[in-house]
Amino acid sequence: MLNLNRLSKEITTGLILFVFAFSATAQKGTIKGVVSSNSGPLINASIIVDGSNVGTTTNNNGEYSFTVSAGAYNLSISYVGYQTQIIKATVKPNETITVNATLSAGVSDKEIVVVGSRGGGRTKLSSPVPVDVISVSEMISDLGQVDLNQILNFIAPSFQSSKQTVADGTDHLDPAQLRGLGTDQVLVLINGKRQHQSALVNVNGTVNRGQVSTDLSVIPATSIERIEILRDGASAQYGSDAIAGVINIILKKETGLLEASSSYGMYISKYPKNYALYKLLGKNDDPDVSVTDGNTFHASLGYGFNIGKGYLTLSGEYINREKTNRTGTFTGAVYPSVNGVNK
Repeated sequence: MLNLNRLSKEITTGLILFVFAFSATAQKGTIKGVVSSNSGPLINASIIVDGSNVGTTTNNNGEYSFTVSAGAYNLSISYVGYQTQIIKATVKPNETITVNATLSAGVSDKEIVVVGSRGGGRTKLSSPVPVDVISVSEMISDLGQVDLNQILNFIAPSFQSSKQTVADGTDHLDPAQLRGLGTDQVLVLINGKRQHQSALVNVNGTVNRGQVSTDLSVIPATSIERIEILRDGASAQYGSDAIAGVINIILKKETGLLEASSSYGMYISKYPKNYALYKLLGKNDDPDVSVTDGNTFHASLGYGFNIGKGYLTLSGEYINREKTNRTGTFTGAVYPSVNGVNK
């Protein structure tokens, strides 16, 4: 026998669910558009709704389309090497809106690169060879490094510099390389003028033995506005000391501004007290030893003066780095055993 009351309830429930689903669908809208640059459409550009994980990427024609709930949004449109754009968009129910974006290159056209050019100033965008433009002032606080060699080591792909030990004077002057070539084949310029190389010859087991290099550590990192690194040989223009490339250091020009900074850091390590015995016998009941070393203190001060039509900038930097020891506790024999007995 047909139960009319039950059938009525099921029909009513079904209608409510249908109306709810229709209402939810009706609250949706679509955002579409094209992302391009001055040279054409950008493939795989990212379009993200700020504050969420809703978004999509562009296809081979630079086009995109995705559905969102009705409301007002900020669209973050980005692409590697280009400046991110934030565009406001308001979507109404069942509405499709078009949001197009033309992204600009990540380096301003006003930023001039002088290394590697034979004529007038050339921007990074039109340079036929790879040039890295690095804003050092923005990197110091982000990287936690105080030495110019180590700062460049972290952010420049073709630059390599490592600290040496038991290497005579090279302990105090870190050899710097570009593209894996010799340290005396890297030309360092300061405001476009050649910086003299050091008189120290790298000896013992150091990097690039028998060569000399430029001491970058004598230049306070806080006095530098930006660094241009020409990641290609330029020996035809600058000579044999530019076979590996050119590093052009541009100093700050601000006047009437006092700049001061300081930082402090250290290494904290823990290891078992009898480390060798622990490794050999698997003992782990010895208390841990906590070691603090590599303490580094950095302080800098700089001020620029107006002098007629020019300027004078005075900068000073103090760095004190304590020794770092990663050897642990040695528990073996100092001398070879005699008749099976350790001396």
